[in-house]
Amino acid sequence: SSGRVALAAILLLAAGLRLVGIRYGLPYPLLNPDEGNIVPRAFAMVHDARIDPGWYDYPSLLMALLAPAQAFASEPSYGAARAVAVVIGLAGVGATWWLGRRAYGTGAALVGAAAVAVATTHVAYSRMAVTDVLLTLAITCAIALALEGRLAWAGAAVGLAASAKYPGA
Repeated sequence: SSGRVALAAILLLAAGLRLVGIRYGLPYPLLNPDEGNIVPRAFAMVHDARIDPGWYDYPSLLMALLAPAQAFASEPSYGAARAVAVVIGLAGVGATWWLGRRAYGTGAALVGAAAVAVATTHVAYSRMAVTDVLLTLAITCAIALALEGRLAWAGAAVGLAASAKYPGA
């Protein structure tokens, strides 16, 4: 149980780091130019009732995940999209804990989760509506599932990784 308390503390730290600066440039997509492509398409998916975003520079999993957060907005909401990105980033920290625990034990799980919680690139990209953190989450889950011997689920996670960003394949 002390490992779970430590994980909770790591997740709180990770959330704090990811929430700092989340509002930078709002209501415009100034953190990353890809936000300007992804968020309006997620908005259109829910408001125009389109499953296909009609843009294929990236696969559509992230846009599909962002779409429900756009349902209550009258125009593309970068703030809502970034909030979803923070949740995905925190899930990545948790998935790292899961992978580390499965592969090497609780100590490694905590070190891995803490490293991802403070990793500069992961923190920065976890506050942007871009595909990279979703890709790393799916890959981390795929590896953890494979280590558990749940190969069918690992394959599904690889499919989700490819649906997040093409290199996931």
